[in-house]
Amino acid sequence: MTDSVTIAVDTGASGIKVVGAIDGEQCVAFLMAPHCLEIDTNATEKADSFDEHRVWVKFDNEAYAVGTLAQTLGASVRMKPLKYTMATPRICAAIGVVIQKLELPFKFNLNLVCVLPASEFNDRNLVIEGVRSAIKTLEFPNGKVKIKLKEMNIFPEGFGLIQGHGRKLNEIESVTMVMMGHRNMSTFETKFGTPCKPHTSSCGFNLFLSDVASQTGYDTEDLLKLISATPYHSSLLDAHLEYKKNLERDLQLFEAAQKENKDLTDDSTRFIRQQIKEIEIRIEKEQNIKTSMDKSYQERYYKVIKSEGKNREYEHTKLIQVIEKAKQSYVVKITSWLDEHMPDRTNIVCIGGGASKLLWDDMYPFLFERVSSEQKPELCVLRDISISSPRHQIDAVMMKEDNRFSDIYSLFRFQISKKQLAEEQG
Repeated sequence: MTDSVTIAVDTGASGIKVVGAIDGEQCVAFLMAPHCLEIDTNATEKADSFDEHRVWVKFDNEAYAVGTLAQTLGASVRMKPLKYTMATPRICAAIGVVIQKLELPFKFNLNLVCVLPASEFNDRNLVIEGVRSAIKTLEFPNGKVKIKLKEMNIFPEGFGLIQGHGRKLNEIESVTMVMMGHRNMSTFETKFGTPCKPHTSSCGFNLFLSDVASQTGYDTEDLLKLISATPYHSSLLDAHLEYKKNLERDLQLFEAAQKENKDLTDDSTRFIRQQIKEIEIRIEKEQNIKTSMDKSYQERYYKVIKSEGKNREYEHTKLIQVIEKAKQSYVVKITSWLDEHMPDRTNIVCIGGGASKLLWDDMYPFLFERVSSEQKPELCVLRDISISSPRHQIDAVMMKEDNRFSDIYSLFRFQISKKQLAEEQG
């Protein structure tokens, strides 16, 4: 049997986030479509290879298509059912894809970490029982597996973000977590590290999308992709500009030295000028890419507009206006709800979830007002965490581009660290 495998799964309505690794080795991370559909057990096809876009699972005489496969079979993402009710097939499908990506044997030990909305946290034992039962008869397109579930932990959504900021929770009187998810919004407080006072609202980001869709007629899933898009940022361009700045500084120093000492040659200044010319070529090339990407970002809504000519421009302007108005209305709704359910004063507020990045500028002033005045302003309201790790460097690059991974990846690392500590002490 292989070394223990650790898998962390967030079965969110905007996408199933998965991180997995054989302990001590490089991790894999991927995003699955959230769709899940029960199918006929006789309709499944065997396949030696499958991935996050095409996977089905069987257990307890039931079969489910998950992800893109379920979407192609007509599944829709339903917002009303509680997340835990469909958690088992989604978690099992995630396990299957990790098996493929890590090329695991059909028999291994598993440590599993999952999350649930704060208001569903008390239902975690139902999920644990469901997964434990399913694993006993689990089958994927390439055959049955024999998995020994060594440990399964479920945390409230957002607990990983709090852990990931590196603060000692048991020393802080009050930390408040605000999770802005696709299906719902939730908040809970930790009192010296212990989660309490969970609240969940149906005012998830989908409410905002549905408002825009009702006024424009566009599909909410198409709108999600376009509205959630972020402007292009080139770290390479930043590095080139910084390098050019340093070269120009060095050139000034050499030129000043030559004025002081006529015996100095021009070799150094010639070399630096050549370096500046070369970096300017690279800067121009990267700026052209950025200009093209910026244009694509500004015109992204045209992808769903079917009108032509002047009507096309009118529809584009109207869509942008509707989105902005709906966003402001949505912010009023969610801040009103938070005003009732958040503590009046707290030491730290941590905000996360897929919508947090888009609404950060609108939410920050409200959240800042809830923080105790003795805290330093720059430490009051926290959003992103660092999810880089030397061991997981490759996948961290991908996850940094999608902050939806921050919560579950932090819990993944927390689980790995806890296991390592237990082994060292044992």
